[in-house]
Amino acid sequence: MKFGFLLTLVASQISFSQNLVPNSGFEEYYNCPTAPNINYKTKELAQGWNSPTGGTPDLYNSCNKGSGNIPHNWAGVARSHSGDGYAGIYVWASGINYREYLQTKLKTTLQKDKIYRIEFFFRLASYSRHSIDRIGILLTDSAVNIAKDKVIERNPTISKVYDSAFRKSSGLWEKVSQQYIAHGGELYMIIGNFFDDDKTKNFHINYEPIQEPMLASACYFYIDDVSVMDVDSIPSTSLPFTYTSEIKPNETYVLKNIQFEFGKSNLKPSFIELEKLLSILKANTQWKIVLTGHTDDVGSAVFNRQLSESRAASVGKFLIANGINKNRISTRGRGKDKPLQKENTEGARAINRRVEVTFIHSMNENK
Repeated sequence: MKFGFLLTLVASQISFSQNLVPNSGFEEYYNCPTAPNINYKTKELAQGWNSPTGGTPDLYNSCNKGSGNIPHNWAGVARSHSGDGYAGIYVWASGINYREYLQTKLKTTLQKDKIYRIEFFFRLASYSRHSIDRIGILLTDSAVNIAKDKVIERNPTISKVYDSAFRKSSGLWEKVSQQYIAHGGELYMIIGNFFDDDKTKNFHINYEPIQEPMLASACYFYIDDVSVMDVDSIPSTSLPFTYTSEIKPNETYVLKNIQFEFGKSNLKPSFIELEKLLSILKANTQWKIVLTGHTDDVGSAVFNRQLSESRAASVGKFLIANGINKNRISTRGRGKDKPLQKENTEGARAINRRVEVTFIHSMNENK
């Protein structure tokens, strides 16, 4: 046993090959894992995963019959979110800032200005006598390799911070899922808690006896099913954008009533939805948006791509002219590549001629 104290389920129609995370469910291992099971010389944990620091994360699998078993292991009792494996890390320890992290090299670098959906599942180990309020991800262009086992002093790319450290759903698998606009060149992902003890809110769970002394003053999370997906590779699931609809970050909505002159990018005077979009951006100053233009199947691919880009840009210009900072707006065109309906009818073509808006919470929740 080692000593230490430490934002959508991938849809079934999405193939594994589109996930940029190798060994995303911690199913593949060098040897059937035991705890501790990290290679202290290479810091390797499982195929595709290692420790970026001196911390020693754990690997669990149902093949093990001892302390690294699933569902029964030294840190608690938990079935995997899917498959036969998961990993485990200390994310907080009282007074000593001990941390563990999971690092992986993505299958390919992220491309500048592309939108990616980043997800993973975590679960509070049942023998932890403390819970904390946060978990995060760092995306970087180079691997981290430091000797210390303390907090990585880097601002996370994504930080999920809850209102309270202990929630009713604690003890179940919880999902972190976030849309992300790539800066370009990101190749490594690190999962863990990037905040020191002073900034991390913790909660003592006092209604159960201590069953594991090493977790009496610590918080330990299981991690499973990590994914980084190019949003353009995911089948369209856009939501309607209406005056009464509730708008959430990390979702994509169809601006159905944004109208243009035929074959042109000039906006017609039908601005009800644009006014709503404007009010949302003014009310949520930390949100960015990506505007994506789409056309029907009439015309050449080159013409439709240019037209769709121009139409998305027209919506962006409207927002900028009405006080929205241009740095909060990205525009792109998909032409006729991603129809919502594939029929060659005029009704289907009308549905496919659209501008979509994706809301992205652009700043880390560094509470």
